[in-house]
Amino acid sequence: MRITLYLLTVFIILSCQEKTVNIKYYPTNEFSVEEDYLKLDLDTTSLNFKEITNLISENLYDNRKTIIEIQDGSTLKKIIPFSRSGCYFHEKNTLGVKLDSIRLYNATKYSIQELRPVLKKHYLDIHKNYPYSKFPQVPIIEVEIDTNRTGKELKSFLISITRTFDEIKTEVNDSIELTIFFNWFRQVPPPPKPPLKDMSKVIEIIEDD
Repeated sequence: MRITLYLLTVFIILSCQEKTVNIKYYPTNEFSVEEDYLKLDLDTTSLNFKEITNLISENLYDNRKTIIEIQDGSTLKKIIPFSRSGCYFHEKNTLGVKLDSIRLYNATKYSIQELRPVLKKHYLDIHKNYPYSKFPQVPIIEVEIDTNRTGKELKSFLISITRTFDEIKTEVNDSIELTIFFNWFRQVPPPPKPPLKDMSKVIEIIEDD
């Protein structure tokens, strides 16, 4: 009986001890202990994707970065997302991702089920395939989900993206970085074309003159 109580006590103590957490940063070169970050909790925020993107843009204008922390199993993932506001980059380096599809620079589209092979080419097929990233150091993954998607839906999608990236990084054993942009502007329909002028009336005016 005493042995059972002893083992039970040891088990409870070990279970209550703080577990070692593996921390990953995306991208690693953007994190600094000296900087001031605004932490955004995707589990509790009432903001939708459009509002989250706008918040990130406003923070960037104020020279402040937004940090998103996601617990994925035993790994704590810290992400600094960017937006197109105030950022300059080569358009060819972007890979647009939605919940159901992937968009390359040349408008070629793939199913989101092909994220791993497409993402791998985006990082590694430098100067070999035209639609993919021009430089290995600066590929950008641009999240382009619907504007009304919730923080929890965005969190689930970010977990999927980071898992895929981590698999590729482990496979190629390279120092590639994951830089994530948020962008909802592609969902804005283009303005309507101006109405065509009635050429017959234009001709009549010219003849009258």
